[in-house]
Amino acid sequence: MGQGIPDRIRLSALEVTRRAFLAGGILAVAAGCSSVDVSRGVATGGPAAAASPAPAYRLKTRDRGMILAHGGGPGGCDVYGCREAIVFTDGTRYYLHYDGAGPHGWLACLAVSEDGLSWKRMGPVLSLGAAGRPDSASASSPWVIEHNRRWYMYYLGTPHAGPAPGRLPEPPYNTCLAVADMPTGPWRKRYDVIPFTEVPGTYHATTASPGAVIEHDGRFLQFFSGSTVTAHGLRRTLGIAQTENLASPWTVNPTPLLPLDTDIENSSVYYEPADGGWWWLFTNHISERAPAHTDAAYAYWSRDPTHWDSAHCAIALDTTICTWSKGVIGMPTVLPIGGRLAMFYDGVTGASQSNLGRDIGMATLPIPLLPPT
Repeated sequence: MGQGIPDRIRLSALEVTRRAFLAGGILAVAAGCSSVDVSRGVATGGPAAAASPAPAYRLKTRDRGMILAHGGGPGGCDVYGCREAIVFTDGTRYYLHYDGAGPHGWLACLAVSEDGLSWKRMGPVLSLGAAGRPDSASASSPWVIEHNRRWYMYYLGTPHAGPAPGRLPEPPYNTCLAVADMPTGPWRKRYDVIPFTEVPGTYHATTASPGAVIEHDGRFLQFFSGSTVTAHGLRRTLGIAQTENLASPWTVNPTPLLPLDTDIENSSVYYEPADGGWWWLFTNHISERAPAHTDAAYAYWSRDPTHWDSAHCAIALDTTICTWSKGVIGMPTVLPIGGRLAMFYDGVTGASQSNLGRDIGMATLPIPLLPPT
């Protein structure tokens, strides 16, 4: 591990040295200062931007506490942390993929459950790619969809990571594809298909990592995470990529779902059929306070999954609601379980904002989930 990683990683107009990145200190860049984004280790900063207003609403969320502590995975696959829980079901069992920080890097690991509450860890479902592959340093954060009895996994790959033991993935973040005949795998990587990637001069110039996939109006929509360097440093938002063929490249919409100054990443989509139908988009908010970190789960609502309004937003979970993680609230994903909407997230016990030592928690929301008033 770690062979052939360049000493410097160039992020458009912003450049951060590996040594400064690992130190997590203040870096001199361009016209301002930059700190390390502890959400995934991307440099941020520059002249201060006006903080986006906090949502005017809160959802009626109940935190259920930690459900999966790091360190119990097979072969030590999550000995340094487990985070970014992504949950789905095939109608008979529940499947939870999470990023296991193990001895060889961050890999997509699987846990299965009969009731959505008690989970059995199965270990990694992906391995690191060979040198020169886009996932040679990390193969993580997988989003899965089934179509015509074939399972498709869109996962984050990167050829760069920090040093042991944490081996924190570093940009660029690529969206990679793997396929399987069963939800448990085995997964076959499709290096011949590049779903989408970073494009200079766009809102996804620095990163383009995978997100939730839905089928809508005869097409598949993927709510992916994009970021780019602005005059105020790195800013993140969500975009939509579209395709009619899950095993082909995707077309990325030229404008993001929400403005860059919203500073959000990762996505989970839920459809509420009550009251004429509502689409819900759950995502991570990045704090304006240094060092940058994910401080809350936001929820947006819309009648149309292709159009979202910044004003239609509520706090789904933050550190005032969470009973155990008081420093960070990691990526939310939602799934109906037991008559309520279960929201899975990651955090760290106490006030720490570290990327390592993460555990997975669960909160619940009432169903039907309707916009707050």
